[in-house]
Amino acid sequence: MLKQADRSPGSLAPPWAPKVAVIAALTASLIGAVVWNRGGPGQIDAWGLQVLAAPRHSFPYRLANRVDDTVRTLALLAWSMVIATVAWVLLRRWEAIVTAVVVAPATVAVELLIKVAARRTLGLEIFGYPSGRAALATSLVLTLLLILRAAAVPPLVLRSIAVSGGAYVLAMAWARVATSRHVLSEVVGGISTGVAVTLVTVLVMTEWAHRVSADDG
Repeated sequence: MLKQADRSPGSLAPPWAPKVAVIAALTASLIGAVVWNRGGPGQIDAWGLQVLAAPRHSFPYRLANRVDDTVRTLALLAWSMVIATVAWVLLRRWEAIVTAVVVAPATVAVELLIKVAARRTLGLEIFGYPSGRAALATSLVLTLLLILRAAAVPPLVLRSIAVSGGAYVLAMAWARVATSRHVLSEVVGGISTGVAVTLVTVLVMTEWAHRVSADDG
């Protein structure tokens, strides 16, 4: 079904979306399988905590908490509404607006399903994979970039926002490790999950819009 989606210029789904979605999903699944069977942080995770973890009450720790706050519930709702407004102003297309609204809940749902399944299967009280906030930051940034791409904003503007958005995602990943709430494998898995969920959502919405348009025609 997804192969039939309209991925021409101006489409919300870029031509590379299916391949990148598959790669991201496989990456998240592979890292998840390693974490699932390992039972604890590996050497790279331990090294990451040693290098990136910040002492409590230090400036880096306080800064990491501030970054972390940008995807709490109210902030997340605000981000979603801002992106939906951008979609309405620039595109006036329902599939872009719906994508902006549903991508964050979809990301949270996938994250929670993975964690609930792991807790029940492994008998653990806490299972940190994947990092939900890293996934959410990735989903929000990628959704905004796809909407701006579809709206054909000037390349300089798109590149500037892409760089800023990438820096924000990396800052969120750092914040989760700096505050010792996650390890490197969990934030990398979170970023991969965010990419996969966003692109799958975009592909589904693009296909749905294409079919509605064909039925109306």
